[in-house]
Amino acid sequence: MEIIGNPMESNTTATRYERQLQLLECLSDGICEVDADGRCTYVSATGAFLLGFEATELIGTSLHEVIHPGGRAVAPAECAICQAVKNAQGLKPGKPARRTHGTFSHKDGRAIPVSYSVVPIAIEGRLQGDVMAFYDDAERQRLAAELRDRTTELAESERRKSEFVATLAHELRNPLAPLRAALQIMRKASDNATTMAQLRTIMERQLGHLVHLLDDLLDIARVSSGQMTLQKERVALQDILQAAVEASEPLRMTTKNALILEVPIEPLHLVVDATRLTQVVTNILNNAAQYSVTGGPITVHVERVESTVRIDIADAGIGIARDALNRIFDMFTRVGHEARSTHAGLGIGLNLARRLVEMHDGQLVASSEGLGKGSHFLITLPLPERTPQESTTDEARRADGEKEKVAPIRALIVDDNVDGAVTLSLLLQLGGHTTAIAHDGLEALKLASEFKPDIVFLDLGLPGMDGYEVARKLRRMPELGRPVLAAVTGWSGAEERLRTKQAGFDEHLTKPVDISIIELLLTALPVRRLGENGTPPAANGHTLDTPH
Repeated sequence: MEIIGNPMESNTTATRYERQLQLLECLSDGICEVDADGRCTYVSATGAFLLGFEATELIGTSLHEVIHPGGRAVAPAECAICQAVKNAQGLKPGKPARRTHGTFSHKDGRAIPVSYSVVPIAIEGRLQGDVMAFYDDAERQRLAAELRDRTTELAESERRKSEFVATLAHELRNPLAPLRAALQIMRKASDNATTMAQLRTIMERQLGHLVHLLDDLLDIARVSSGQMTLQKERVALQDILQAAVEASEPLRMTTKNALILEVPIEPLHLVVDATRLTQVVTNILNNAAQYSVTGGPITVHVERVESTVRIDIADAGIGIARDALNRIFDMFTRVGHEARSTHAGLGIGLNLARRLVEMHDGQLVASSEGLGKGSHFLITLPLPERTPQESTTDEARRADGEKEKVAPIRALIVDDNVDGAVTLSLLLQLGGHTTAIAHDGLEALKLASEFKPDIVFLDLGLPGMDGYEVARKLRRMPELGRPVLAAVTGWSGAEERLRTKQAGFDEHLTKPVDISIIELLLTALPVRRLGENGTPPAANGHTLDTPH
């Protein structure tokens, strides 16, 4: 390179020239030298490689035509290299080169973002040409974009964590406030048994809320650190759903949401951690109740699709905005909580639920038509291969045909104990049956006329019209086709059994009723098809005397 000197002057100069050329070849920047006419007189291997050429291909060419072919990208009047040659006499020797960002053309025609600097070469006031140093700027741009994205993520994470801390403080104060108040009241009313009993109930409920918050925090920490292990076992999905339904019942009782279960009668066996999967379903059922309108329906639909089972939990609540569907599973996110601030939560429940489902090789996705249009949460889990015992059982069932099927029946439950009625209803729904609930005699008679039950579980100690009178009136309604009447009572003596028989009951069940007794009773009931006029047949087919 001329700026270095003539290598023929002496051996020392030649040696220095070669050494400096080797140094230039070691640079990560591409180096190009052009003469006063813009022709390339030297290019480093790195520079040629960045432009897609061999160094020998560029020597003697117009460098401007190479990096801006035909002036398509930058005209000579706008080219920094050309302008450096043109204005070289006006530049002071030793002035630092200024880096410029621009675009060069690669040999294959693609644009290369570059960062470059140009220094004119002038010897004794005479312009000799330019030296340009440049490098591919794509990596710098990528790193800059990555840094911006990371900065944005960190800012968003910090915002969510700050909101989480504030929310945690709020959620902890909610149960702590009644606990403190209860303790203060206990000091003043310790001799009032009724008040003390109420306070104990309040404190137990609020303590349970605190324990739930701490359990969620510990679980998410275990999952995040990889310390959570699953205790998998072969279990029927129906058992998991029943446990989740029972666990979520207290909240649904508060929000008065009706629960509709659409679950196959045939057991669907999974190899899962039953406790953790119950936790997932309970969490979603609680969310459905929290973000639904009071009294709105919640539906659990289960179906087998090839080698998977799908659990679709739907509500008719406030819904989820489309742009929020991808965010609701993020940590500390509480989309839609403004509308129901009393159930804001910590924003970790859905994140934990999705992680637990994924640990079972499944998927949890959310969908919604938009705000005010309800939500769906779909859990998809793999079904294991059936065991030989299960396959043999299935073959026997197919051989038996209709005889093996437990016919879906319509059951009317009449009980002024709301919890007891709802629990029995849910157990029957899990078995594939349809239920209706009444809490007093008049409501029972009205529902029976519309619902046409196959069986009535009738509590005897009803307010107003007792169960005996309700049974006698039901027997005087021919349009019901004589459903099976099962008395449900705490009295089990011979006198009470004779009295229920005289009132028209078919069965006398003593509280608490063993579910196996109910299953035995339902299994013995034949299918009762409604006639063309919607009236059941006159005979109920009941021939079973259940154990006392």
